[in-house]
Amino acid sequence: MGPAQPHRPRLRDRLAALPARPYRDAAPRGVQAPQGLSLRIIERDASGTGLHFGQPTGLTRDHPDWPAMLLAMTAFGEHRQSHGRLYRALRGERGLNYGDYAYVEVFVQDGWSSRQQVGTGRVQNPFTTWIRPVSADNGPFALKAALSMVEELVEDGLSQDEVTRMQLYLPARLALWGEEPGRRLGWATEARLMGWPDPLVDLPERLRALDREAVNAAIRRHIHPQDMRVVAVTGDGAAFLAGLSAETPPVYGGEPPTEGSAAAAADAAWGGRQLALPDARILSAEGLFQ
Repeated sequence: MGPAQPHRPRLRDRLAALPARPYRDAAPRGVQAPQGLSLRIIERDASGTGLHFGQPTGLTRDHPDWPAMLLAMTAFGEHRQSHGRLYRALRGERGLNYGDYAYVEVFVQDGWSSRQQVGTGRVQNPFTTWIRPVSADNGPFALKAALSMVEELVEDGLSQDEVTRMQLYLPARLALWGEEPGRRLGWATEARLMGWPDPLVDLPERLRALDREAVNAAIRRHIHPQDMRVVAVTGDGAAFLAGLSAETPPVYGGEPPTEGSAAAAADAAWGGRQLALPDARILSAEGLFQ
C-alpha cells in the first residue's frame, strides 16, 4: 500500500475532471413492425415443431393500456397456467403439446417457478405467442390454430365473464410477484429507475378501473394479426411450409372430437386454412447466429 500513496492525489485530480455523467441518455433503436406475415423456418435435428410469433408494440408499464393488455394476455395465455384460451384449446382439448402462452412484454422465467424475473423492463416490448413443440405432423395445424385464435381475440375480444374473472384473479396473483422482500425491492427499484408505476402498488387499482369495452379496445389497438413475424423450428422445413398451404387436420393420439361438435368444427376451420407466406425462408440452425 505504501508505494501507491504518491499516486492518490493525481488519481483524485483525474477523476474529478470527469463529467458527472459520462454518457448521454440511451436512444435505443426501435424494432420496426412487420408488414404482412413473415415466416422463418429454422431446420435442425428435431422430431417436433416449436412455434413463436408476434410483433413489436408501443407498450411499457407506464402506458395507459398496459393494465388492460396484461389482463387480456392473462386470459388468453398466461405463462404456465391452464386457464388461458390457448392452453385450453391446444393442450387441454387437443393434447397437442405441453403448453401455449402469450405475453405483452419481455418475459424471463424466474428459475423453475412460473413467475417473471424482476429487472426485465424494456422501453419497447413485443406481443408474443409461444406454442411449445408439437409433433411434426401437427406443426402446420398448430400455427393455423394459434393465428386464428389471435384473430378471434382481436375481432371478438374477451367476454364479460373473462374480464371479471381476471379482475379478481390478477390482484391475488400479484402476491406471488412480490412474495419475497428481494422481489418487492426489485419491482420497486425497476419502477424508480424506469420512471414507471410499481405494479405491486399501482396495478390493482388500475385493474379495478377497467371495463370490458376498454380491454377490448386496447386489444384492437395493439395486436395486428395480419402483421406478424413467425419463427418455426422443425426437422423438415419443406414439409412444414407445404402444410401451411394445404388442408392439415390435427392428428390425434386418441379419439378425435365427435362429429358435429364445436371442437370438430374448429378443427375443420383451422386445419382448412391456407396461409400465403410469399417471403417464407428455410434456414439451417448451423451457423445461424454466427
